[in-house]
Amino acid sequence: MLCGGFYKMTHSFLAQKGFFFRKNRSILSLLVTLISLIVLCSAVNAAETEWEWRSTPEIPQYDEKWRRFEEMWAKHWDGKNIDDMIALITQLETDYPEKIEPKLWQGKLNVLKGKSKGKAGEKSFKLAEAYAVAANKIDPENKIAFKILIDVLPYIGDIDYAKSVHGAWIKKAAPLKSGHVVPPMTGNAEWEAALALWDQRAGSAIDQITPEGLEGVEKFNQLANNNPKDLLANAWACRVNYDTGQFYTSVGKHEEKGFPHYTLSIQYGEKALAIDPNYLPAKYWSTISQARLIQKKSILHKAKYINFMMENGLFGQREDCLYNYFGHSLALATMITNGGWAAEKGISMAGVEIETLINQLWIAHTVYPTKLYALYGLADLYNYQKNHAKAQEVLDLIFSMDADQDPFITLENRAVVRFAKEIQQDIDSKKKQRHEPM
Repeated sequence: MLCGGFYKMTHSFLAQKGFFFRKNRSILSLLVTLISLIVLCSAVNAAETEWEWRSTPEIPQYDEKWRRFEEMWAKHWDGKNIDDMIALITQLETDYPEKIEPKLWQGKLNVLKGKSKGKAGEKSFKLAEAYAVAANKIDPENKIAFKILIDVLPYIGDIDYAKSVHGAWIKKAAPLKSGHVVPPMTGNAEWEAALALWDQRAGSAIDQITPEGLEGVEKFNQLANNNPKDLLANAWACRVNYDTGQFYTSVGKHEEKGFPHYTLSIQYGEKALAIDPNYLPAKYWSTISQARLIQKKSILHKAKYINFMMENGLFGQREDCLYNYFGHSLALATMITNGGWAAEKGISMAGVEIETLINQLWIAHTVYPTKLYALYGLADLYNYQKNHAKAQEVLDLIFSMDADQDPFITLENRAVVRFAKEIQQDIDSKKKQRHEPM
């Protein structure tokens, strides 16, 4: 998709360099430049296509209708053009019944349509489910088909429904591969140096962040500062500062050391969103950084930001709820447990019920079993609902698991164990008040 405009990019580059007008430019130089551009374009495509968190189908070019669709998809935000896009994809499906791409896009678009209709989206959700199954029949190894399935299932039924109807597929496809939650800046030496340090952030002690990890954060900040117009550089700085702030929050240094990192995360996120207002990783990490800044403030103070956070959370829930291990589901769940009835009502009016979030987090645990935060979100929601027995069941699962099993989220998982202990203390306190055995 990115290289669909390769001809335009190449022609523009050559024209700027005067290749069509300078006779003294050698054929060899021209070929070298063209090859370099092809390699660069291929590298960017590979980073985008092979990124573990991609859940949107590719847009092929074997029919002119796909070019029209690509233009429409670029303007689809906030539910625009969905019916027109579905109509166009239906034509492609009719013309190419053996191809997988129309079925993948039918699934993707019907998920979006269902979410945009809220409680009236049942028909669209069932269509999306059917198209995911149809795509799976064409290519049983297609990960995008599976991601469309697990995106829509929580809106149709609970985890028991998912396993009873699609258990064989889920068992075969899960667990999904995890990885870095911002696309790679492949070939950028500064980014590679920062990442090598950042990947060493979890110390030998469970409550330690290493000097190497902190140096990595500084290098990401420098990379963003030196490249203020680079979307990925700012998104990476946004992401790593959140994670660092969260570590400090988990060890009791929320305001002293957490606040500066959350503030930086928001600043870098805003720079990324100035480049691309719909860039999901920047929206996600800067929004939950804002949530961290106000999490211990008064209800009145939180009320100033709740609409902003809900809007961004619902945007991510609609566009790609699988991102960061169903991270938007967790974020919305936390908004409810911290914001109470008002937040629950607001999110419900947007078409997302607590039951849907619970379904999503159980799916998250099923396909991303190393992600302890999904379980934390479940325990938090069950505790909020006063279902203390179910909350205890999930907490026991958290405490029984190895927090260090996934190198991409070891530091986070360790923090989750500490956060889970706070829920445990709350449950124990309530039991004590009711004079129940501990």
